[in-house]
Amino acid sequence: MLNLILCAVLALGNFVDYKHIVVAFEENVDVISSEVDAKIVAVSKDAKIIERYPGALNFIVVELADSSELAANQFIQAVKSVEGVKYAEPVMLYHKLGKYTPNDPYWNYQWGPRYIHADTAWGLELGSDDVIVAVIDEGVQYDHPDLASRFGPLRGYDFVDNDSDPMPVSELEDHGTHVAGIIAAEIDNSIGIAGLAQVKLYAVRVLDESGTGTTVQIANGIQWAVDAGARILNMSLGGPTPSLLVLNACNYAWSHGAVIIAAAGNDGADSIDYPARYDSVIAVTAIEPDGSIATYSNHGPEAEIAAPGTDIISTIPFSQYAYMSGTSMATPHVSGVAALMVSINPALTNYQIRNILRSTAVDHGIPGPDQYYGYGVVDALAAVEAAMSQTVTDTLRNDNGIPQYHNYGGWALYYKAARFVPPSELRLVGVLMLYGSRASDTPVEQPCTVKVWSEFSGRPGALLGSVSFTLPAINPGADEWIYVDLSELDLSFDSPFWISTNQSTTSAPFLRQDNVQNPNFNKYSADNGATWNSDNYGNYMIRAVVAYGPSISEDFDVLEPSGYGKLLRRSVLRKGEPLRLAIPFDSKTKIEIFDITGRCVYKADVVGRSVGIPTNHLKSGIYFVRVETSGRPQLGQKFVILE
Repeated sequence: MLNLILCAVLALGNFVDYKHIVVAFEENVDVISSEVDAKIVAVSKDAKIIERYPGALNFIVVELADSSELAANQFIQAVKSVEGVKYAEPVMLYHKLGKYTPNDPYWNYQWGPRYIHADTAWGLELGSDDVIVAVIDEGVQYDHPDLASRFGPLRGYDFVDNDSDPMPVSELEDHGTHVAGIIAAEIDNSIGIAGLAQVKLYAVRVLDESGTGTTVQIANGIQWAVDAGARILNMSLGGPTPSLLVLNACNYAWSHGAVIIAAAGNDGADSIDYPARYDSVIAVTAIEPDGSIATYSNHGPEAEIAAPGTDIISTIPFSQYAYMSGTSMATPHVSGVAALMVSINPALTNYQIRNILRSTAVDHGIPGPDQYYGYGVVDALAAVEAAMSQTVTDTLRNDNGIPQYHNYGGWALYYKAARFVPPSELRLVGVLMLYGSRASDTPVEQPCTVKVWSEFSGRPGALLGSVSFTLPAINPGADEWIYVDLSELDLSFDSPFWISTNQSTTSAPFLRQDNVQNPNFNKYSADNGATWNSDNYGNYMIRAVVAYGPSISEDFDVLEPSGYGKLLRRSVLRKGEPLRLAIPFDSKTKIEIFDITGRCVYKADVVGRSVGIPTNHLKSGIYFVRVETSGRPQLGQKFVILE
């Protein structure tokens, strides 16, 4: 018997046993019978049934000879088509997720990480040296015994003294070191405290011994940190006066994919300090150990996340520890959580990080976002779990490079296939195909089929699945990209695969081809896949739409369609074709467009209910629209631009 021990589950650890497949049957199928054995053998001669569970669940467990994910997916797709099969899936391994207790002697005095469930999140992720957090603050004692391992050869920069040594000048300059320890003090070294994330740090000294710095120093520090590769910028600093220079620096950081997290201020005022107040910055307020908002914490409509800020123990110069309180201490709690998220999923964009922090925060105060807690108190465990499930969607070109297309007739009845080589493990979620009609054509609507194949000897091999769609009658002389959803096939690839399509008639529209480039990789079949031959007239205009990330079995996208900015035209655009939005309000509307990396590529303020956005400056790819109107920010629909 295969022993599957399901421990007390606090959270799902996404571990998959691809060698063993659960196959569930309809209630009228006897899973003990030889008929079931025959069905499995017909799918794969190398598969064997090792367990049978008749009754309410009515399933068997099949062991495969090949334990790879690709082999498992191929078997699952094939067995799903067998009569009487309800579903099939790999065996999943669930694990107990307990609290991680570090051996650092001051751990029992660190209420902050425990309050936000960091000790449980550490069961999933402790942090990665590939992630860099910039502490934009006073100097940091980078050789502190609890911090030395978190700094590399590039320790940071001193914008106060204009040199490469960001060390504090005296024990009085303790703020930056305290902040750095909260974020990343070494865990399990039997010294001092446990930092939230075991990541790399940059010490960016923009404040002097008195804790004061100019906007010039701060702006230069922001730009330096981003250019040096920091993904997260912690800014436990601020003031009541805005600065266009600092605003532009923050926008620069955001547009380059960085997350900026800043303190709300410690005056107990009903206004958030700058730069936390800017749209491109996450404003952090502080809470007491009982969860109430700290009396010293500034508040206001820009408040986004709350975190522990009172009586926080951390590192100080020189090689000492001390308690401090303030939104300055709350901010690195959030930065540490963001660093854990990026560690477990480096593909996250800054927009995804921000939205995960918001959506997973524990609501306090009045229901919903408010001026004290923002979206709630940061929750490390929930944020890291959500980060695990995020994927990035992109188009994968065929392996002929960037094709140029022209019309070629006479092949309408064939299956036309294009080859794809994934750079890493990818999940296939759809296909884009360019169809067109000549000016002399009379286009007709027709049923078509998309098929997905494995590769065998450089050609399409086993058929893995198919989806039918209706090809519209595209106007004479026009082209249009057609999208077909393939997510129901549940296919993932880490090796070459093929996508093909056919037509039911010889009538237009036709699938477009490029010119003659590397033609041996372009195949067609005249007999539904039994024989594949080279097509010497160029590559077919087929693009795979894929999702990738650490949890590719789950395609979850936080950028959901919104009611505040709907696309008026199709979501697949030709390069230069304007994107048209319908806005339900006549008030001023802020529109932002982001590419798949989260980089802002367009920003404008518009008025009116029908908006046309130029796309001439956009490269081919997948984009997202963010619309903010009547004070309500919403994430808009996804659209695709192709050359």
